[in-house]
Amino acid sequence: MIRWMLRLVLIAGLGWCGYWFIGAHAAERFARDWIAAQSAAGLEAGEQGLEVAGFPNRFDLTLTEPRLADPRAGWGWEAEFLQIFSLSYRPWHVIAAFPPRQTLTLRGQPVTVEAEKLQASVVVEPGLALTLQRSTAAGDGVRLSPQGTPPLTLQSLRLASEIDPADPLSHRIGLEAEGIALEGGSAAARIDMARLDGRVTLSGPLDRDALTKRPAVTALDLREAILNWGEVSAFARGRVETDAAGYAVGDVTLRLENWSAALDRLAEMGLVPTDSLTGLRRVGQVLSLTSGSRNAVELPLRLAAQGISVAGIPVGPPLRFN
Repeated sequence: MIRWMLRLVLIAGLGWCGYWFIGAHAAERFARDWIAAQSAAGLEAGEQGLEVAGFPNRFDLTLTEPRLADPRAGWGWEAEFLQIFSLSYRPWHVIAAFPPRQTLTLRGQPVTVEAEKLQASVVVEPGLALTLQRSTAAGDGVRLSPQGTPPLTLQSLRLASEIDPADPLSHRIGLEAEGIALEGGSAAARIDMARLDGRVTLSGPLDRDALTKRPAVTALDLREAILNWGEVSAFARGRVETDAAGYAVGDVTLRLENWSAALDRLAEMGLVPTDSLTGLRRVGQVLSLTSGSRNAVELPLRLAAQGISVAGIPVGPPLRFN
């Protein structure tokens, strides 16, 4: 009996070893094939080294000097390394660990990203398409340094998304950031907390081909957006969609609590001329009559291809999703 048990254990161990080595080879081949597919689709993709470790219970994929960019769209990413971990019995759930320093390119402008800790978790649907099911990202001590402008720092950053089972093209999204400040800027510019809860709808799925097929945003439901700025609080709700030209169109209601203090902060930052404060306070007093509180104002924002307006008065340029 003991001999048979030992044989079973030995067979199971050899089988597991074989599974791991086959899985490790498949993970390496998938990574190389995916990079080659991005290059064939017109992206700039590559690495200087690729290896898989983690025997016997994990697949630990390490990329040395990975890079990915789309010269036509003006975006890119590169780093010293990227590590992707998954349990060998759950390869569809991966965790990515980023280096302390990396470079993003947005609209042709490089942004240096530094962080004390930056990790992401991704769960995809098992299968060939690898459609995104849910994801999270967390960063502490984040510092964003665009070229030619003061760095932006964040004490913490949290992102999350989850696919809608009833609509595979819709994802619920959440964001929370704390301690947002411009390095070297005044205390008035510091944002204590920003939070967003919404739902984004896309023109196609987020799967292994998403970078080359480029699904576009078709709608954004803003369930709640909150910003705490010292004694000032801002709340926003609404829905916007994308028109044929890629502009955001729709209606958003913005509520500003302690609006008078917000004017003082804007003036301290030099964004509002001090000689305009008296007139702006009179406007705020009128707007507060419909908000239910003299310390709050509500602004119905209309987003259109021509720009953002309040009661027909232009207040900002148009927004584009795509």
